[in-house]
Amino acid sequence: MTDIDSLPFLTIGEDQVSLKQSLGYLQAFGRFRPLLQEIVTHHFLFQEIQKRDDLNISSAEFEQAVIEFRLQQKLTNPDDFQNRLSQEGMNYATFQNRVLLGLKLDKLRTQISAPKLEEYFLKQKYLLEQLDLNCLIFDEQELATNIKNQIIEETTTLEQVVQEHSLMNNPQIKIMRGLTRRQELAPEIIKALESAKIGELLGLVEMSNKWCLFRIEEVIPATLDKKIQKQIENQILQEWLAEKMQNLPINLTLNL
Repeated sequence: MTDIDSLPFLTIGEDQVSLKQSLGYLQAFGRFRPLLQEIVTHHFLFQEIQKRDDLNISSAEFEQAVIEFRLQQKLTNPDDFQNRLSQEGMNYATFQNRVLLGLKLDKLRTQISAPKLEEYFLKQKYLLEQLDLNCLIFDEQELATNIKNQIIEETTTLEQVVQEHSLMNNPQIKIMRGLTRRQELAPEIIKALESAKIGELLGLVEMSNKWCLFRIEEVIPATLDKKIQKQIENQILQEWLAEKMQNLPINLTLNL
């Protein structure tokens, strides 16, 4: 049996680091358990993929995936592509296996999530809405209150405040405007916006010792597009994995 105390794992400068040292470092800095969980998850997924006979990948699917990878990573130049493989310690055969495994994992994810996809989407549809949100974030509550009162009393408008303080570059006010999904907002803001109507001034909402003033300009309903579908499929896959692995016995046979 190989002694992991002396088994070389990598070289850092002139120092050789053994496998046991490497695992010991991870344990000492609190990173061993997450790594162990990742290994267990990947092992389970790999075994699941290996035993299924309904995850076949055609040569056309494989070739398209390779083309898309090289285009996305800007690796159309053969030398650049080969350099990337070398940097990651791979040859072309290893790269092919990675692509193939990724495609099979995608099919597995789709198969597992398909029966629940619509149900999960409908449950989360509200939080997946996109808001065109106008937001002013103040360092001082007094300034925030004064500006809110001015807008309510119609001595100024939100647009005027935004324009004025943008020109002044006032560090006490941060101005944000753009599309964001409800689920991406802080919990206190999600709650505050629950009953808000389009065009209604909302706030002040306290968040991390700052005060926020909001106005929803538009609500864009969620649709089950590719991005949302992938997000929900990943969620369903993670829940499926947790259920399958919750009673799986895992024993560490090495003494670190």
